[in-house]
Amino acid sequence: MGRHHIRLCMSISCWIRGANQIKDYMTRHMGVESGETMKDGSFSWEAVPDCLGACEMAPMIQLDKDFHGNLTPDKLGHILTEASKHSPGSKDDETKKHRNAKTN
Repeated sequence: MGRHHIRLCMSISCWIRGANQIKDYMTRHMGVESGETMKDGSFSWEAVPDCLGACEMAPMIQLDKDFHGNLTPDKLGHILTEASKHSPGSKDDETKKHRNAKTN
């Protein structure tokens, strides 16, 4: 598993709203198929058939512990760029969690 792990929801709601387009983008952008890890170990991803419980955000992914939805290839590209700047468990990651806890 990569430093970041992505689960792409492929349930009916996400599929209807474009999950296949997101799946194709991930395969091209990351250079690996579902279930594989990028050579540099930064990301792994999988297309999951089960609903991730956020149909109102379809199509959506779970990136580590966070949900991201209403995805387009451009929006996903931005999310992946931002995630690649931070490793889970790093000081930046802890600062983000603290900042998010304050706003919730």
